Amino acid sequence: MKNKHKLFILGLLLSLCLCGCGKTSDQKSDFEYQLLDGWVENKVDNTLFFTPNAYKVGSEATCAKYMISAGYIQKFNTSDDWGKIKDGKIQQVYFNNHSNVEDYGQVDGLCAPGYLIKVDYDLYSAAALEKEKNNGTNILEIDQTGQYWVLYLVKENKKTGYILALNTRNYTKEDMIEWAKSFKF
Repeated sequence: MKNKHKLFILGLLLSLCLCGCGKTSDQKSDFEYQLLDGWVENKVDNTLFFTPNAYKVGSEATCAKYMISAGYIQKFNTSDDWGKIKDGKIQQVYFNNHSNVEDYGQVDGLCAPGYLIKVDYDLYSAAALEKEKNNGTNILEIDQTGQYWVLYLVKENKKTGYILALNTRNYTKEDMIEWAKSFKF
């Protein structure tokens, strides 16, 4: 009787372990990174963004949620006309036409070739900002732009690259590079 009881408990524990392993692998992505202190993950489509938010916006903000976040990770398709690699270096990164961009160039010592820029994103379109004003919002009290360190990571002959971003309000260039060193794909 004791052996049957032990076998039952052993079988139950084994089943629980296998179920737990399956659950873990379902949630596992194709990349790894360090979650910074205080961050909570939020996934929307191909973007993983982190809260708490860095920028305060009103109700009519027209930007994507990741543009007001503490930081984000986003996949991109390298077959598009950006993120190309030549001689082991990224040759071109995407610049949004509603942004101001500072180019910091190649970053070494990462899991793949990296390219760093600093970007000011518009958090509102002109129409959305006008709507906020007409709704009585004091537009001087809301952030109209968000500024981010943006690092592109691309491996040669891979169809997917990654964009890592940290807001400049809370993080330095050095913080961005240190965080990027934790990223593996």
